[in-house]
Amino acid sequence: MLDRSKVLHELQAVSDKLFLDLSSQIDSAYDAWQVMIKDPLLLAKAQASRGLLVPTWQGNIDDVYTVKSYNEPYQIVAIDGSQVYPDKHQGTSCFLINIGGVILHYGRDTGSSKLWSEPFVFVEQELDDEAGRALDIVNGKREEFEFKVGLAQCLQLKEKNPDIPLLFLFDGSLIFWHLQGKDPKIKDYFLQRYTYFLEQFHKHDILIAGYLSLSKGKDVTHLLQASMNKFASVNSPITEPMKHITDGTVTRFFMNQGDFSTVFKSHAPITEVSSAALHPHFFYYNTGYEVARIEIPGYIAQDEKKIKMLASLIQNQVEKGHGYPIAIAEAHDQAVVKSGDRDMFYQMVTMIGIDQKRHILPSQKSIKKRRMNV
Repeated sequence: MLDRSKVLHELQAVSDKLFLDLSSQIDSAYDAWQVMIKDPLLLAKAQASRGLLVPTWQGNIDDVYTVKSYNEPYQIVAIDGSQVYPDKHQGTSCFLINIGGVILHYGRDTGSSKLWSEPFVFVEQELDDEAGRALDIVNGKREEFEFKVGLAQCLQLKEKNPDIPLLFLFDGSLIFWHLQGKDPKIKDYFLQRYTYFLEQFHKHDILIAGYLSLSKGKDVTHLLQASMNKFASVNSPITEPMKHITDGTVTRFFMNQGDFSTVFKSHAPITEVSSAALHPHFFYYNTGYEVARIEIPGYIAQDEKKIKMLASLIQNQVEKGHGYPIAIAEAHDQAVVKSGDRDMFYQMVTMIGIDQKRHILPSQKSIKKRRMNV
């Protein structure tokens, strides 16, 4: 049992390190920003410095757009997922992915809103001795099924209400960082699956965006670092004053509440395999509560009308959710798997094993956690 008084004592011992004073770093970043945006060759330098992982962008880097509230009919699909990972202590290698979803309609009567969750169970015997690989597969499949379920719902809505704007919104990134550096077989398999679903969103001209709350992204910050160092090397000591600065900090230099930034193009290594239509782009949105990062594929990024529509719908969702898109919040509530749900899942596995007269041998650690006698 956690001793709370001892925890408080430990927190007090490190209290001077809990909350960093970033005022000097922010001041340095602001001064560097003011110098950088006056450089007429900034974009050309960024385009020639891909090795520094800096983004490129449309228009001027400090362009902002204020989008008016959207009051016309629209429909939105939001998807989130969670999981129960394989647990060797339970005597089986199966795992569960729970997909939560929500469909919301606004404006005219275009249909009933819907909230649901859908569990999927997988058995992967070969994962027993490769726990790290098992986690990669579970995480990859969770995102695959988020796209798969979301696409199916969007296609049904588009067929039923083809003239009503439709947005697929999810909590996550279109830059598949979780695959970077993974086993090539796993990486290639899931990239192919994700690409297939994204191509279908493109084919059917569906608006899609990943919403990242309190993003720790540093694409624009890397650009600022590179500019400070004359685009020589991001690893130079001159970057030390920027250590704790994120894009959310930098974009506040020129974005007020309700503002959207220009659209940036990511040049992260994992994006190199993407086609132009699917290549990840992003922009920032100052909700007034935080600076959120919105990621979109190229076919939306290259269409000004689509960007404006998407930005308006996201703003409407944030307003309804008082700082966070209401549809994603509802989808998360549907997807979440609590500790009690996890225990029930493994109890069901055990019951099925007993019914089938199969030998399931949980570890002694698992048995002791279920029933502890003192």
